Amino acid sequence: MQSLYQATLRNFGRKTLPFAVATASSADKIFHSLDAEVPAFKGRAASALAIETAANEVEGTQLVLVGIGQSTSGIKIKLARMPSGKAPKIRLYGIEFHDTTKTIETSYKVEYRGEWPDVLSNDLPKSLAPQEVRSIWVNAEVAPDVPAGEYAYALELSADGMEPLTIPLTVKVWDFALPVVPTLRTGLSTYDRFIHRYYEKFRSKEFSETEKAEITDTLVRFLLRHRMNPGYIYTMMAYSGEVIDYPDMNRLAEYRKLGLNAIPVGQLPPHAYRGTAEQMIEAYYKEPKVENFLKTMKATYEIASKQGMGDALYIHAFDEIFAHAHAKEKIVKLVELRARLREVVPKIKVECISDVLPELVGVVDIWDPSIKMMARNPEQYWERQKAGDELWMYTCLGAPGHVPGEPPSFVLEESAAAMRLIGWICYFYKAEGFTYYALNHWQRNGAKGEPPYPKTPWNIQHVNTFNGEAHLIFPARRHDLEPLSSIRLENLRDGFEDYEYLKLLSDLYHAGKEPLNADDRREIDSLLSMRELVRSGVDYTDDSEKIAASRRRIAFWIERLKQK
Repeated sequence: MQSLYQATLRNFGRKTLPFAVATASSADKIFHSLDAEVPAFKGRAASALAIETAANEVEGTQLVLVGIGQSTSGIKIKLARMPSGKAPKIRLYGIEFHDTTKTIETSYKVEYRGEWPDVLSNDLPKSLAPQEVRSIWVNAEVAPDVPAGEYAYALELSADGMEPLTIPLTVKVWDFALPVVPTLRTGLSTYDRFIHRYYEKFRSKEFSETEKAEITDTLVRFLLRHRMNPGYIYTMMAYSGEVIDYPDMNRLAEYRKLGLNAIPVGQLPPHAYRGTAEQMIEAYYKEPKVENFLKTMKATYEIASKQGMGDALYIHAFDEIFAHAHAKEKIVKLVELRARLREVVPKIKVECISDVLPELVGVVDIWDPSIKMMARNPEQYWERQKAGDELWMYTCLGAPGHVPGEPPSFVLEESAAAMRLIGWICYFYKAEGFTYYALNHWQRNGAKGEPPYPKTPWNIQHVNTFNGEAHLIFPARRHDLEPLSSIRLENLRDGFEDYEYLKLLSDLYHAGKEPLNADDRREIDSLLSMRELVRSGVDYTDDSEKIAASRRRIAFWIERLKQK
């Protein structure tokens, strides 16, 4: 603590300050205190902030304040200086915490139970207690047409009884842009109805259809800015003859310009894990339900095709069929349904979580193994890729990746860097997409008579014993504002952007337009193999500094090869 404080005084030329000032990577979590039982502090003394990014990217850093000997009030942080003309947009967020001592004991081992940093709040810290640690999340949002170069900003930090500090911020924009429509396709399931229903708990009447549409549109745009497609993979609307309305099927061309590249339009449910095929058929696959489904898929495809989006449609089929007690009997029905679907609308793809079974070859178009399944036997999926099928991956309901043999997990206790590495792991396994079952299962929150979040603490266990699963976005103070992001969501998006870096470098490198010496080739091969970071989906190094160093060298080579 004292060394950090003394470094702060030297950095800013002050004899005294009420707090120490540090910076930290956006791929690290900064906890509330420096107590011994709290995970180690990963900040470092700094007199300035720096962000490196491509065009059409969002990248962040953290400004960290550490209380010293007395309480500090009246803290204010603002953007005091910015460049003119086209330049990155700077956004500042506070960080809210979830207290895991108030949740059910987890099914996985955790080293620390207490307050975990997570939610990016619109409320910046206003006070600081002695020994308290608070971070301000700083994002640089770079539009596709922002020119390469270095952009100078200044943050002004003030508090009661203190002369304001000026903290320089430099944003370096590399000379390349990430694609507007991502290479990586995503199916991170969200459900707009959960948002409507949450806010309606605090209203005297339900939202109008116009209000619901506006809330949904705000959600769609928020997700696309995070390189995540909107959509609910478990939708059952087609069985009653209804075309999906999330996302709005009449606005696909508009959303395509924002990055939309995959749309779940229905599901083929396999019923309960222990249920029989007969029970499944009785529940879902009696006429006229199946006929309704097929007719609706045809109508859906026609709507999408007119907007140039027919190739983005897929059906989520037989979720985790490998874990079902009567899998073989159920698969017989899937084969029959796929054949009927192909007769009506052959170009809608079927995505399925399964091993590559002979009876599913030619039925499944998108294979979607978990990261653990992929790590166990990647060759079976690569063979299907060579045959023209797609490969996506997913992970869920796991332990934090520091547990040996575990992939990165969406639980609250996962490291931020491991969340970012999901994009790298996708590239490592040649995956073309990534799925997750839920970002916003808010059903256990918002009880009548209670004030809304954040006045009432958030229940982060949608699934008992798994903190944070299905909770990666959170409600804003008003329904007309976009949802609040989280450290986990930001790092997941950053990893998806890193995937695009790797893809850009690979494409330029294998185009072979620039003569390279042996040392250059060795470095590029090493970067693309990711050997410093990823050895498999369950063996990786979640070190934020190593991620940043690899990303920086990848950017260097993209710029060099792009210029030739």
